Amino acid sequence: MESHAACGCFETMSETIKPALSPFQWNSIRRDGDVWSVTPTAQMPLDPASTPRVSRATAPLYLALANHALADSDPRKITRNMVNALRETADDQPWDENLGLVLNGIADVLESYLPPK
Repeated sequence: MESHAACGCFETMSETIKPALSPFQWNSIRRDGDVWSVTPTAQMPLDPASTPRVSRATAPLYLALANHALADSDPRKITRNMVNALRETADDQPWDENLGLVLNGIADVLESYLPPK
């Protein structure tokens, strides 16, 4: 079995990954029922005419699309190699069933944002 370092799935994880939003932007998120939006004062790098609005129902769609839009070289991009590394690590820990369940659970969540194989 290939080691996780050798698979290249976390090669860029040693780089500093900036948070997606600044503290100010996080504080600018507003909820209206099941819809979240960012106030215009958050100075998001988007079209100023559009304020992003995400509902609970469409959040998984936006997560999958956002991940797909990231460059393959972006260390934040969820990849099949990452999912496989989590599953392999879970398999390598047969003595710790809880760890295996957690790792496989994380892998299931991440894989749900990836295109079909």
